Amino acid sequence: MNMPAEIERRFLVERLADKHGFPFSSSTSTLIRQGYFDTQGDSTFRVRLYGGKRGEFTIKRGRGISRDESYPSPIPDISFAELALSVSKHQVTKERFKDGRWEIDFFQGPLSGLIIAEIQLKTEDEKFKMPEWIRSAKEVTDSLTNYHLALLASELTENNLPALPFIYSSTQVPLPRIVLTGGPCSGKSGIIDLLRGSMDSIRFVPEVATIVIDQLSIRPSTDSLTKKFQKLVRDTQRLFEVASFQYAVIEGKKAVLFDRGTVDGAAYFPGGIRQFEHIFNTEIKKEFSRYDLVLCLDVPPEDVYNANRSNNPARSEDYRAARDLGDRIAQVWCAHPNFVFISNSGGWDAKVAKVKEAISKAIGS
Repeated sequence: MNMPAEIERRFLVERLADKHGFPFSSSTSTLIRQGYFDTQGDSTFRVRLYGGKRGEFTIKRGRGISRDESYPSPIPDISFAELALSVSKHQVTKERFKDGRWEIDFFQGPLSGLIIAEIQLKTEDEKFKMPEWIRSAKEVTDSLTNYHLALLASELTENNLPALPFIYSSTQVPLPRIVLTGGPCSGKSGIIDLLRGSMDSIRFVPEVATIVIDQLSIRPSTDSLTKKFQKLVRDTQRLFEVASFQYAVIEGKKAVLFDRGTVDGAAYFPGGIRQFEHIFNTEIKKEFSRYDLVLCLDVPPEDVYNANRSNNPARSEDYRAARDLGDRIAQVWCAHPNFVFISNSGGWDAKVAKVKEAISKAIGS
């Protein structure tokens, strides 16, 4: 399908003009409700309702200032449009005003307080002026589409978190999100303790599975319980990630380091990544996109493992089981575009140094 190019620039309105404020009344606005369906690749499939009176389907492809957009397909039956919206996975509601070529959206619901202004252009380099009633705005053309906002609204609503502070903080220079993972006794805890003492510019997020096991006394013992356990871990992990990133920005940190990430769960399913994707209705690329760098520590040699295991009564795996689990963890993460495997070459000090070097490079220090 040949699709016309849509050229637009989008701005997050941080402050309206103090003197006149927003010079339009609600009588000139349109209430828009729109929902998105998960698709493959960089396409988005959208259903939109205007004022509860008419609906349409639209497909968009690409990202940035110029994207391909199908001509809107009208939905003749408004009840069908309402039904389509009700089953869409991610939704936003907004009040839209128009000022010439500008469209100004005041979001409602979980995104209440957010204002986005966008302008349709004839060419990518066309010159334009910001409306006088905008005092301060930040361009978010490449980072904050309506689809991104719908995804964010779903996640923040699900986790009962305030949306607006996170949206504003996430449009600033992004903080590197780093995962430190590895098999049993690979040295995660020891390295994180060392990093805490030497890298105070990093916010550290603890391992969720350990919290669930130690604090809630929940352990998987059967296949069905493994699925429930991993779902609990994943849901909690996502909550920790969103909240930790938000507070890292507020605190002026340079990075967030997670003790394991959501993809670790795939190593505990017999079907690996495919079973993980099926159970959680996700795609591995989508999970990878949550993180900017993945550091995977190798399981130590058998003599070192057995010595460490004897000091940790919670560690039940023998060396072969630990080795197998470590290999599975590396396998599920290795396709991440910024995956770094930290071997045991050179001993413990070299292992620590490799981790520090990779993190310093990621945060630019």
